[in-house]
Amino acid sequence: RKYLAAAAAALSLISSCAKGSVTEAVPATSVEGGWRLESWTSGTGTDSAFDDSRYVYLEFCPDGSYHLYQKIDALQGPVHIEGSYSLSEGILSGEYSDRQPWAGVYRASMLGGKLRLEPESNPQEIYVYVSDKIPDSLR
Repeated sequence: RKYLAAAAAALSLISSCAKGSVTEAVPATSVEGGWRLESWTSGTGTDSAFDDSRYVYLEFCPDGSYHLYQKIDALQGPVHIEGSYSLSEGILSGEYSDRQPWAGVYRASMLGGKLRLEPESNPQEIYVYVSDKIPDSLR
């Protein structure tokens, strides 16, 4: 009986450790590199997927500059936006090349190798980016 109780306790401990090992988003310490928007969840819970016809690529450079390449509307051609960014304690902020600040700041976190950006003004909205090379055709 003692061994059975000890075995049950050990199994309980192991299963609670396994449950505790579920990966949770952690504040990003770096966003450098190329990223492709994989999905966007609006505050209403609507998910939008992105593919070759609709895309958003972000490139965060080591010098604090960024490049945004996007085509999100079939009637709109590709758009290239650039500027500068900073990341501090998981908060991403920036400005456009004309020195105008972004409309808001984002909580930047990593989850399973993916970059999650959540506007501080609307944390129900979530942008999920996967690491990806910026296509040469967009540069």
